[in-house]
Order: sequence, then C-alpha cells, then structure tokens
Amino acid sequence: MKVMEIVCLLLIVAIFAIITIGVMFSSRCPKCKKFFALKYSYEKLVGKEPISKIEKLQIKDKKGQVIGTQEQRIYGTREKHKKFYICKHCKSTTVKYQDIDVY
Repeated sequence: MKVMEIVCLLLIVAIFAIITIGVMFSSRCPKCKKFFALKYSYEKLVGKEPISKIEKLQIKDKKGQVIGTQEQRIYGTREKHKKFYICKHCKSTTVKYQDIDVY
C-alpha cells in the first residue's frame, strides 16, 4: 500500500510541475526572457472564414434504444484573433494569434 501511495503522490507532483512550467513559458517575454511578464493589452479580429463539420446523430425510439444514425453537416465560422500583450519589464509588445470556431 505504501508503494501505491508514493506513486500516486509522484504522479500528482509531476502533473502539477508540467502545468506550472507550461504557464511559465506561455507568459514569458520573448525579448527579455522573464517569466510571468506578459500582460494582456487588447485583441483585434483579423478575419473570418466559413467552416463546416459533420456530426453523427443517433435516432432513438420511444424506449430510448438506438434504431439508426444520421449524418448532419453543421456550418459555422472560424474567427482569427490577434492578441496583443505588453511586457511588464521591458514594455515590448508581443502578438499571439488564436483561432476560435463558432458553430
């Protein structure tokens, strides 16, 4: 039982460390290389493009049993955003791009 507890504890610590390192590097200034330096400033919509995806729907009877499936195409748009961040230390501007699918 002790070995299992140690393995679980190490797994939790490893997951926490991976998340912390990911957050540190995502908020790191590319110019001065300091961690937790980027502060969100504003964002701008760069463009939109039409997208679609196919979803499989289940057809059920009154009892809730699946009697068939049907494919349906769902249309939406992909919004391209340009996000601006300013470094707290060196005041440089960093740009990150993000795509958001809206259905």
